[in-house]
Amino acid sequence: MKIRARAPRGLSLAERLWFYLPKGNPDECWIWTGPMINAKRKGGGYGQIIIKKNGKLYYYTAHRVSWTVNRGPIPDGMEVLHSCDNPPCGNYYHLFLGTQVDNVRDAVQKGRMKGRETSAKGMNHYLTRLTDDKVLEIRRLRRDGLKLKEIAARFDLTVQHVSKITRRVAWRHLP
Repeated sequence: MKIRARAPRGLSLAERLWFYLPKGNPDECWIWTGPMINAKRKGGGYGQIIIKKNGKLYYYTAHRVSWTVNRGPIPDGMEVLHSCDNPPCGNYYHLFLGTQVDNVRDAVQKGRMKGRETSAKGMNHYLTRLTDDKVLEIRRLRRDGLKLKEIAARFDLTVQHVSKITRRVAWRHLP
């Protein structure tokens, strides 16, 4: 991948984006040709746009700028995620909004974060298959006298996991 020369001074954010991001077909990756973050990683890193305003430097990732220029503002608490899993791609057709939890869940489902944990709890944990309602039902069934093994079979869980749920070792945040 060849890095382009420095963009001319005085370009707007959108103009800088298109200076370094050659457009192609909507179904192919548009690879960033400007400065990179983590450029040494396999496949390249994230594109980076640096803007100087009032004597301060502001750093933007190219895919977030691409989203903003083409789709509008990014809501608070949302991330811009790649459906193509290609960090230097700035094709706004390959981008979608999600939370950090969505980003981790997407990475796990696609095999990019095997064995990693997160501090998210309950339904926000990227590995969970349960909902708050199911956990409350598990606890109710146990109080009603159903055996751990029967509950585990009903919810496709291990007996150990059901035991942790009913003893409030797991899902402690629920009553």
